[in-house]
Amino acid sequence: MNFNFLKKFRKMPVSGHFSIFNCVVAPFWIRRGAMYSWLTLICIVGIDLLIVYRSILLTYWQKRFYDVLSDKLVNEFAGLLIELAMLGGVAIILDYLRSWFLLTVEIEWRDWLTRFYLDRWIVFDANTGSEIENPEQRISEDVRVLVENILSLSLGLLGNFVSFLSFSTIVYSLSGVVEFFIFGGNFYVEGYMLWCAIFYALCGSVIMELLSKRLVLADYNQKKSEGYFRSELFRVRDYKLEIAMSGGIDYGKKTLSICFDDIKKNWLDLIKYTKRVTAFDRLYTEAGAFIPYLLAGPMYFSGKITLGDFMQLTQSFMRVRASLSWFVYRYKDIAVLRATLNRLVEFYHQTSQDYLIPFEISSSVANGLECRDVVLRRPDGEVIVNSFNLNVFKGERWLVQGMSGSGKTSFLRAISGTWCWGSGEIIKSHDAMIVSQRTFIPRGNVEAFLCYPFGMERFTRDKYEEVISMVSMSFLSDLLFSDQDWYRKISPGQLQRLLFARVILHEPNIVFLDEATSALDDESESELYGLLINALPEISIVSIGHGSSLIKFHQRFVEIKDGVLNVINLPG
Repeated sequence: MNFNFLKKFRKMPVSGHFSIFNCVVAPFWIRRGAMYSWLTLICIVGIDLLIVYRSILLTYWQKRFYDVLSDKLVNEFAGLLIELAMLGGVAIILDYLRSWFLLTVEIEWRDWLTRFYLDRWIVFDANTGSEIENPEQRISEDVRVLVENILSLSLGLLGNFVSFLSFSTIVYSLSGVVEFFIFGGNFYVEGYMLWCAIFYALCGSVIMELLSKRLVLADYNQKKSEGYFRSELFRVRDYKLEIAMSGGIDYGKKTLSICFDDIKKNWLDLIKYTKRVTAFDRLYTEAGAFIPYLLAGPMYFSGKITLGDFMQLTQSFMRVRASLSWFVYRYKDIAVLRATLNRLVEFYHQTSQDYLIPFEISSSVANGLECRDVVLRRPDGEVIVNSFNLNVFKGERWLVQGMSGSGKTSFLRAISGTWCWGSGEIIKSHDAMIVSQRTFIPRGNVEAFLCYPFGMERFTRDKYEEVISMVSMSFLSDLLFSDQDWYRKISPGQLQRLLFARVILHEPNIVFLDEATSALDDESESELYGLLINALPEISIVSIGHGSSLIKFHQRFVEIKDGVLNVINLPG
C-alpha cells in the first residue's frame, strides 16, 4: 500500500484540531480509491435521513391512532394497523441496509488505518530503534475504537441535527402561544415548548461538560496503565523459564502487582468521574421525560389540542430534547474518543521523525558488497566509524570484530538499510541475506521458519528435510509441517543450527552472520562453517563476532577500533 501522497501533510501545521484531522481522519478519505468509501458513506447518510422521515411519519400515525381511539372510529382502526406494519417493515429494511453499509466502511477504514500505522511504526522502529509506548495496543485497540466511535458519533450527530430540524417544526406548530405578565406588560412566546427543550438541553450539556472534564484524562491514563500491564505480562510469558531459573519468581510477581496497582489507582478516578456522569445522565433523562407532559397537559385539558395532538406533541418534544441532548447522552463515548485520538496523534508524531535512510543503498546482480565513503554516526550526530571504503568480492569471507559499542551492529544495520544516521553509498547483492543476533520466529511450523521471508511453496518437502538433516536436526522432521510451538523444545544452539540450514536452503550470493554461532561450542561452530562453505562454495560471507575461533574460516579480518575500520589479510 502506497502512502507517498501523505508526504504533503508533513509540511502542514500539526497542532490542535487540525493535527487530529491531519493525522487520523483525513488520510483515509483523501487516498486514491476513496470514491467507493465516499459512496458507501453517502448511502448511510441517505438511509439515516429516511429513518428520520419514517420517525416523522410515525408521529403523525400516532396522532391519528389516538384520535381514532378517542373517537372510537372502529372502521379506521384496521387501516392504521396495516400502516403501522408497513412502517415497521420499512424500519427493518433500513436498519439492515444501514448495518451492512456501516460495517463495510468501518472495516475498510480500520484496515487502511491499521496498515498506515503499521507502515509508520515498523519502518520507524527498525530504523531508529526508539521505544514507543504500547504500539500494539494503539494499532489494534485504539484504531478499532477510533473508527467505531468516529463513525458512530459523527453519523449520530448528523442524524440528530436533522431530527431536531424536523421535529422542532411539529413542536413549534402544536405548542401554540403562551402569555407572560412581567413588569406590568404582557409578553407572548410562540412555540414555547420548543424554547423550553432548547434551554433544557443547553443547561444539561453545560453541566455535563463541567462534571466530566477529567474523565478524558482518566480514560487516557487507564489505557496507558492497562497497556503497560499487558506488555509486562508478555515479557513474563516470554522469559518465564529464565525468571524461574534465576529465582526471580517473587520479583516478577511484585513487578506485575505494582503494574496492576497503577490500574487500580486510576480505576478509582474513573469510578469517581463516571458515577457523576452516570447519576446526572439518569437525572437528566428522567426529568426530560416528565417535562413535556407538564407543559402539554394544560393545553389538552383546556381543549386546545386533541388526544392525538397531545401524543404527537409530547413524542416530538422528546425527540427534540433527545436530539439536542446528544452531547449529554454520548459524553462517555466522546471522552473515550478524545483519549483515543490523543494517543493516536501522539503515536503519529512519535513516528514522524525523519527516518529516511541517508545512505544510498542499491542492489546489484553481481555478488558481494561495496561500500563507498560510508560514515556511521550515532543519533546525536557523533561519528562511530569514520569514512571507509570496502569491497567484498564473490567467494570471499570476511570477519568483522571490535569492542562492544565500536560500531559492528551499526555497520550491519547500515548494510541492511535499518540504520538512518550516517552517509555514503552501499551496493550489495540483490539476494543478500542477514542472520542477526535476535532471531525472529514467524508464526507457524519449522517449514515456515526455514523459508522465511518467503512462502513455504518456494521449496519442496525433500529440500526442507535435506537441509535440517545436514545441520543434524533430523529429529524435527516430524514437526516440519506441524504448527506446534516447536521452538520452545529446542536450545539456542539448535536454533542457530536451523539458521545455517536456512542459509543453505536459500543459497544467497552473500550472507552476513551476526554472532551466528554464539550459542555453539567450537566443534559445532567448525562443523557449521565448514558445512556452509562446502555446500555453497561461491558464497561471500561477512561474519561479525568476538571469538578468535572464527578467524580460521575467513580470508580477511576487519577491526573497528577508535572509529577507524582497518582491513587485514589473513594467511591461508
